[in-house]
Amino acid sequence: MSDLVSGNYEDGEILFENNDPADCFYMIESGQISIYDPKRKPEIALLSAGDCFGEQALLKGGVRAATAKAVGKTVCIKLSVKNARRLMAESTGIAAPMLEALFLQLSLHNTMETTTS
Repeated sequence: MSDLVSGNYEDGEILFENNDPADCFYMIESGQISIYDPKRKPEIALLSAGDCFGEQALLKGGVRAATAKAVGKTVCIKLSVKNARRLMAESTGIAAPMLEALFLQLSLHNTMETTTS
């Protein structure tokens, strides 16, 4: 079984909602994803192919802080928290700390993007 799962999403399809369990990380293969909080700000970010989101699930777990919705037909690659943690635990040497640092950096970058938008 592969650790990465591909998912196809139709226009307007919700991937997760605010307060859902944060249980996976996404990478956009094609299409776009709108990240928004309908109560506070209509759109926090519009992400495209090559962008990643949901990294806080890998860092903290917990619940989602926003809603993610497909804009047009979108394909995302998904990595569950369980599989990510297993991969990091199986990694030797510097791989696990390096992955954790990259996820932290991505999380900080996304936080700065949303506060300056």
